[in-house]
Amino acid sequence: MASFEFLAIIVSVLGLAASITYYAIILNNANKTQQQQLETRQANLFNSLYNAFLDEKMFDIIWELHLGYEYEDYDDFMAKYGPETDYEAFKKFHRFFAHLEGMGIYIKQGLISAELIDDFMSSDICTLWEKFEKYFKESRIVNNDPLFFEHVEYLYNQIKPIREKHIKELKQ
Repeated sequence: MASFEFLAIIVSVLGLAASITYYAIILNNANKTQQQQLETRQANLFNSLYNAFLDEKMFDIIWELHLGYEYEDYDDFMAKYGPETDYEAFKKFHRFFAHLEGMGIYIKQGLISAELIDDFMSSDICTLWEKFEKYFKESRIVNNDPLFFEHVEYLYNQIKPIREKHIKELKQ
């Protein structure tokens, strides 16, 4: 016959095993729930960015930026598109790049993945940053603001390698 102490040890071990198993199941479910919440937040954030991108006004701004806004340097840009010369052009320009600035912040903070942004907008991000990089960098110097649209540059630096990788894969 088993002794009372032996039975108590077995019951204690089984109780401990059951507790550990229960805790592992709860922890696993909590992790799954947390991951689903993160994916839902990212999907909602992406949806808002995508809808803003598809907005007719934003779409028009993007095309204007691609097709117009020719300039030589900061001074030439300001003479043609500065707030004193063409307030509407200046406002459109800054509105679009403020939108990209937000995307850069979202990526930097880990709220959305660079791959997700790359999948729908890498061409515009790369092309327009490269077109206006000179303006931004000279503006930082002229206005003594080294952080002027820093997150747009960050966004570009995150997206560019992903885009190049995708282009390379397509060529194979």
